[in-house]
Amino acid sequence: MTKRTKPATAAPPGAVIPAIPRQDVPARLAALPGMPIGELKDQWRSFFGTEPPPYNRRFLESRLAYRIQELAYGGLKRETLGDFDAICRAYAAPRPGRPSTAETRAEALYDLAILLSLNPALPRHTAARRVATQWHQRLPVRVEVKHLAEWLTDHLPRSRTEIVLMANHARIERHLRPVRQLVEQIERQQREAREVVRDKLMKGLGWPRR
Repeated sequence: MTKRTKPATAAPPGAVIPAIPRQDVPARLAALPGMPIGELKDQWRSFFGTEPPPYNRRFLESRLAYRIQELAYGGLKRETLGDFDAICRAYAAPRPGRPSTAETRAEALYDLAILLSLNPALPRHTAARRVATQWHQRLPVRVEVKHLAEWLTDHLPRSRTEIVLMANHARIERHLRPVRQLVEQIERQQREAREVVRDKLMKGLGWPRR
């Protein structure tokens, strides 16, 4: 007799996820690394209203850390989310060879957000100049350091909270990117294996190949 697996349940459509007091954020973030995996999953259900995904502990911790700050300080602006969507579309587009200008600038902007999140007292223009010096030669077109620094400063969120959220988003994105690449590689290998099996079967049956 086959045992039926219980499907994952999500929170009801009208469920309200309460905000987190800002003074509780440091303690909540510090508690995540030592928390049992079961409690991490319970927090996921409480903060997201859905069942936790079947990913590793590191993913759950990083995503929960982001969510805790989001519930305490507020989410990103619609314009910032639009920028993130554009960045994701740029990464999704297949481009052989050298990364595009959009991809490289997005990575530089991520580095700037991370640098400022770790060094709050560092002036924005100084941080932008430092990051631009490291990234301008990686662009597929010639761009001066000062012009790239100006672009980074213009596209960086204005508030400290949004900069921290962008930095956390960057860390999660970079952590998941190798996983996505591995999944794509496995799927490609499976497709190629199916093609080989199909060709051998059709050849053995004497059918013409499509």
